Amino acid sequence: STAIPILVYHGVIKKPDGSTINLTEEEFNDQIFALKKAGYHSISLEDLYAFETQGIKLPDHPILITFDDGRADSFYNGDPILAAVGYKATIFVITSYAEGATTDGYYLTPSELKILQSTGRWSIGSHSANGHEKYPIDAEGSLGYFFSDNLWLSDKKRLETNAEFETRIAGDLIASKTYLEDLLGTEVIGFAFPFGEM
Repeated sequence: STAIPILVYHGVIKKPDGSTINLTEEEFNDQIFALKKAGYHSISLEDLYAFETQGIKLPDHPILITFDDGRADSFYNGDPILAAVGYKATIFVITSYAEGATTDGYYLTPSELKILQSTGRWSIGSHSANGHEKYPIDAEGSLGYFFSDNLWLSDKKRLETNAEFETRIAGDLIASKTYLEDLLGTEVIGFAFPFGEM
């Protein structure tokens, strides 16, 4: 069997910001070049899927590099470093954020996602349509997770039923997948749970 490490990144930023989820360009550069020097070969999300479903042969020391959220800094600051070593990456996009994104903003716009796709280095998957926020889960306003909690329906003064929960989740998954497929003209095969929910 082949063990495939999956690295999860969020932002690649210019200067340290004290965050535990962001790396500076220098830190990201050092990590990517260390992986290259150690003999790792990046694979795409499609490569991983074909390996899992069809048993295709992967290169020695395969690694999947991923970015959550669809942030612009992941692409603009991270892509030149990936390109320098010939590495691929996957980005998981929150489609409601992409739809409302503006150029030079925090999230990649639809046109920027097309540019990212055109490099041939990036796979694009879903990170939900509206599932990256916390929502009320009781009458007191306690907040819970979109994909793992029944949400509070304030207009009905009750929690949603399991059937309503399943309908909401299916609707979000379909909406995000359909949006990306219509935008990019390619099948979307990957989904990353927001907040690591399972």
